[in-house]
Amino acid sequence: MKHCYLLLCFVLVLESKGAKPPKDRLAFAEVIVPIMEEKCHSCHSEAKDKGKGGLWMDTFENMLIGGDSQDGEEFRTLVPGNSESSYMIEVIALPKDDDMHMPPPKKKQMETHEIKLMTWWVDKLPEGKTLKDQTLAQI
Repeated sequence: MKHCYLLLCFVLVLESKGAKPPKDRLAFAEVIVPIMEEKCHSCHSEAKDKGKGGLWMDTFENMLIGGDSQDGEEFRTLVPGNSESSYMIEVIALPKDDDMHMPPPKKKQMETHEIKLMTWWVDKLPEGKTLKDQTLAQI
């Protein structure tokens, strides 16, 4: 129910701004990528030759690969269908004063609705499928 309410709010905001309704928008390319471009890619973009922590987040495939943790162990940035096991969701949801919170303090922070959208998207990803080209209505 919470996700339905969030999606309804998202639709109303988009319609009020004259944007395409979500059913016509690609979930990854037109909703998730813009959030990540603004909040993640300044430090984790192959295109910008920045991969802090060995982590590239500018493609879906790179997010599946993951990066290195502080102790040198690999971690799973993105676990399709499981936001609780996805490191990306863990660190963006941490309190802003936590040392591990992302984005870092001096970077533009994610809004609550953006964190919820990212979490929703990860939870909707079926194992073995990317949903990169799926519209929100198809999900």
